[in-house]
Amino acid sequence: MKNIKTFETFFDNDIEHYRYLDLEHLENGDLKIILNSEGLIEAKEANEDGKFNESEFYNFFEDIESNSEYMYFQDMSVVGIGMSEAPCVTNGYYYDDNGVTDDDYSDDSEIYYYQDSYIKDFTEELLENGFVVFRTNKPNTPEQIEDIKLNKVTKKYNL
Repeated sequence: MKNIKTFETFFDNDIEHYRYLDLEHLENGDLKIILNSEGLIEAKEANEDGKFNESEFYNFFEDIESNSEYMYFQDMSVVGIGMSEAPCVTNGYYYDDNGVTDDDYSDDSEIYYYQDSYIKDFTEELLENGFVVFRTNKPNTPEQIEDIKLNKVTKKYNL
């Protein structure tokens, strides 16, 4: 009876716990992906040389996709955001009837991307540090939010 997991055991504060990975929402809106103890053991066993690649990460993330609205993409251009080949995690997106990712322009949907994808592989950072941070695409400061509002008004009235 002691090992039964309840809903409360999966969420504490802003950390969501899954089988191999934990997801923490940082104050600035970014997403911290944490390799938990079970994930660390599995990752080290996955490859004899201690490397951890994206296909193995996807296997770890599959548990999250099955139990939440998060989805992992190796290339964020698949989501229709820019032409970047950065890996990303989405929350609130889904596949429509045509197999295209969509969010119906929801204010709650989010895209998190790995900013240093052209410099290094995020899976190496995850294995070395035990965590990796994916940046949010949403504005973080009140000034950025105000700039976006002004740009919308400017476009609306063709100013």
